[in-house]
Amino acid sequence: MDMADRISGSFAGMAVGDALGLLVEGHDREIAINFVKVFFEDRDEGTIPDPFGQYSDDTQLTRELAASMVTHRRFDPDDYAGRISNLFASGRVIGGGRTTIAAAQRLATGIHWSEAGAPIGAAGNGAAMRAAPIGWLYRASSSELVHAASQQAMITHHDYNAVGGSILVAQAVSLIIDSEGTVDNGDFLLSVAQPISSTAPQFANMVYDLRHFLSLPLDTSHSIISQLGSQDAAGEWQGTISPHVIPSVLWALFSYLRSRPNYLEVIKLAISGGGDTDTTATMSGALAGAECGIAMLPDDLTSRVNDNSQWGLEKLVSLSKALAEIRCSQVGLGRTDS
Repeated sequence: MDMADRISGSFAGMAVGDALGLLVEGHDREIAINFVKVFFEDRDEGTIPDPFGQYSDDTQLTRELAASMVTHRRFDPDDYAGRISNLFASGRVIGGGRTTIAAAQRLATGIHWSEAGAPIGAAGNGAAMRAAPIGWLYRASSSELVHAASQQAMITHHDYNAVGGSILVAQAVSLIIDSEGTVDNGDFLLSVAQPISSTAPQFANMVYDLRHFLSLPLDTSHSIISQLGSQDAAGEWQGTISPHVIPSVLWALFSYLRSRPNYLEVIKLAISGGGDTDTTATMSGALAGAECGIAMLPDDLTSRVNDNSQWGLEKLVSLSKALAEIRCSQVGLGRTDS
C-alpha cells in the first residue's frame, strides 16, 4: 500500500464517518445505536437510506486545510485562516460549532489569525476534527507536525487541551500512515501522547490510560470516557460523547483501537457513543481509513460523499495524491506510484 492509498483512505474514511454521524448528531446513545443497526441492516440488503452523503464542517474545514497545504506545499496559517473566514462567509458551512463560527467572524473583521481564536477554557473539538491533513503531510513527532498542528488549532482555539487535541489527531494519523504492520496498542498510545506530554500532561496521561479500557465491557469504557475532562458530562450531553475535546478525541482513539482493522466496525462504534457523532466518526474514520487504505473502504458509501453535490470522492482523492507526493518528496522517498 503506497502513501497515496493511505492518505486517500484517511480522507475518504473521515468523510464517510462524518456523513454518517451527521445523520444522528446530538442524539442520545440509544438512538445512535439504533441508527447504526438500522442503517447497516438496510445497507446489507442493498438499500442505503436517504439522506446520506452530505458531510459537515468537519470535512469541509479539513478539505480547506488540505487544499491550502497543496497550494503552498506546507502549512500556511495566513492562507488557512483566510479559507476558514471565506468558507463561513459563503454560508455553505454545515453544522459549524459556536467557537469556530465566532473565530471566523473575528477573522472576517480583519483580526489576525493569531488573535482570533477563543481563549483558554473554550476546549471544544473544532481544531482536532480537522487536524488530519497535518498528519498526512508531516512525519510523526517532528517539530513541523507539532508546530503546524498547534498553529492551525490556534486560529480558532487557544485552549491548551484544544491545541493538544489537534496535535494528537495529527500525530496518530501520521503514525498510522508510516506504520508497516500492526502496532502494539500501548506503544501506539504512548507515541500519540508524547508530543503533548509537557503542554497538556493530564490529557496525555488520559490517552495513554486508554490501553486499560480496551478490554473492559463497552458500557463501562463509554461511561468513563464520556466523563473525562468534560464540563458538559452532567449537562445536555450527559450519557453521550460531548464536543469537548478530551472525551471526543479519546472516544475516537478508543473506537479505532477497539475495532481495527475493520473500518466499518470502527465507524459503528464511534457513532454508537451518541452525542457529537459526526466528529467522533470523522476522527476515528481518518485513523481507520489510513490503516485500511482507499481500496478497502466500501465503494457504495465513499462514492456518495459530497458537499452540496460538489467535492465528492474524486476531488478528495486528487488532493490526497497531491499531499502524498509532497510528503514523499520531503522525506526523500520519491514520487508515489499513483
